[in-house]
Amino acid sequence: MRKWAKRIRWDVLGRPPFSERTELLALNLKLVNGAATPVASNKPELIEGAHADSLLYLIDEAKIVPDGTWDAIEGAFSGGRMDGLPEAFAFAISTPGPPAGRFYDIHKRAPGLEDWHVRHVTLEEAIAAGRISPQWAEQRAKQWGRDSAMFANRVLGEFHASDEDSVIPLSWVDAAIERWHEWDQAGRPEPDGRRVLGVDVARTGGDSTVLAHRWGLIVADLDIHDREDTMQTTARVQAAPGEEPGGAVAVVDSVGVGGGVIDRSRELRVPVLAYTGAAGTEPSP
Repeated sequence: MRKWAKRIRWDVLGRPPFSERTELLALNLKLVNGAATPVASNKPELIEGAHADSLLYLIDEAKIVPDGTWDAIEGAFSGGRMDGLPEAFAFAISTPGPPAGRFYDIHKRAPGLEDWHVRHVTLEEAIAAGRISPQWAEQRAKQWGRDSAMFANRVLGEFHASDEDSVIPLSWVDAAIERWHEWDQAGRPEPDGRRVLGVDVARTGGDSTVLAHRWGLIVADLDIHDREDTMQTTARVQAAPGEEPGGAVAVVDSVGVGGGVIDRSRELRVPVLAYTGAAGTEPSP
């Protein structure tokens, strides 16, 4: 203790060194103007009801903190002001993990969480600060692979799921959702490109019939209908003819009950394209 005690600015910290070892065992540090208390992240009830002129939450390994604890912390912010007292702050830090949980929602700017300031420390910054060596990063790339979730989480500091074998990586889905939010917030300007109506038919079972309205590269809306027979779905397809100016071309999943919608639509001379979602793709020439 003596070596590092002389280096610490105790006047800045607001208290002298520990005088008794029992203070550490009490899990409570008494400061000149308050106290510091650790709380296990799986006990949100111990966090609720915190009140003071100044509150600061330090959330370590934030990726594993359950939503209930985040909600308990959020409750303490209800009386905080932008200037003056009372005030409440939170500082959350963690290596990222899979794209899930409240810490991930904060980083992707989910609705209601836009008031958090997000800071991503890059590998280059960590190397420049002397916290990571380039040799270690290069060895981990050889060990785990540069495209692996482990390398993205532990070295690049990025959220990444172990979905390398998926047809559509989750990161692509997240990026598409983010682009959709940007388009929606811009007032939904009409995109360039062909209008297409994608139809997934479910009939009267437990699944839903979904009609996706796509303009160019943007899925503008999803119409969801439950317990609807194929004739009702055919009528909806018929209402979006492709021959009218600006009309949509209907693309219907032909597997199962979708085949009935295609047959009836063609009988009514409604232009539809049959699509087999379960079919394999043709190899590139």
